[in-house]
Amino acid sequence: MSSTSAWRNSLLAACAAGCAHAAPLSFSGRAGADPVERRLALARHGNTLVRCRPDDAEVLVDGVLQGQARDFDGTTRLLALSPGRHELLVRRSGYGSVRLEVVASADARQTLDLSLNPVSL
Repeated sequence: MSSTSAWRNSLLAACAAGCAHAAPLSFSGRAGADPVERRLALARHGNTLVRCRPDDAEVLVDGVLQGQARDFDGTTRLLALSPGRHELLVRRSGYGSVRLEVVASADARQTLDLSLNPVSL
């Protein structure tokens, strides 16, 4: 079995099992990524575009750090969430945090426009 087939099979198995956590997916640096792989990877996940000021704020889903907001701005990837409810926390030192509940649906896309307010120390 080729590495691409193995990757597709493991992805489909994970999706069928109902991924319990966020799974950010990146395609820009993956050798051999093609449009079919991209569609398979995004299938059965809710995809979230995160726009935030400041864009270097950390994004946590269900308590797990996923990256910075700019990582999920749609340029190279989206925040892929398994279907269901997730707690999203966006934070940055010197700013107030934003905590919200996100409901992801399979094959649906949503956009979050957030702005963190500076706090005085």
